Amino acid sequence: MKVLFLVQREQRVILDRFYDSICRHLGDCELRWLSSSEQANLKQYFNNIDVSSYDRIILFLRFKKEIKQIRFIRSLPNLVILEHDAYQNFIPGKYQGRFSRHYRKLPWARVITSGYQVCKKLSDEGVDAVFVPKGYDQELLTNRGFKRDIELGFLGSLGHEMYGQRRALLE
Repeated sequence: MKVLFLVQREQRVILDRFYDSICRHLGDCELRWLSSSEQANLKQYFNNIDVSSYDRIILFLRFKKEIKQIRFIRSLPNLVILEHDAYQNFIPGKYQGRFSRHYRKLPWARVITSGYQVCKKLSDEGVDAVFVPKGYDQELLTNRGFKRDIELGFLGSLGHEMYGQRRALLE
């Protein structure tokens, strides 16, 4: 299977091992890192790309840039969208309901999300959603064998206001 995999060049989290693993399992995978300006103008970026030569096109781009280009994105065949922030669809805030509306405009696209409950809710809405957990980068995080005095550890963000419910749960 020949796959074009487009990801964000500027990221908050290092996902290199994740991308390597995906490409290793897919076989013929062309990984491309898009700048912010390239993500903002996908139509221009795809100008010299023969989309028919790919069995799948995977987008893992900034949602706020993606939703502004729905007309063009609808023209991409065999589309898969990888999304780690779709939980924002189900909490009060700027993106509440926006992921659902966006995916309804792409009924043939598969959405891969990193939240089990988010996946279930999107599926219940008719979205072709699949759950794949984020995991961690085994080259950055390792078990160092220290004795711990805590029952549970957490890896993730808490700082942004969007994570208020997460922070409350952990506290």
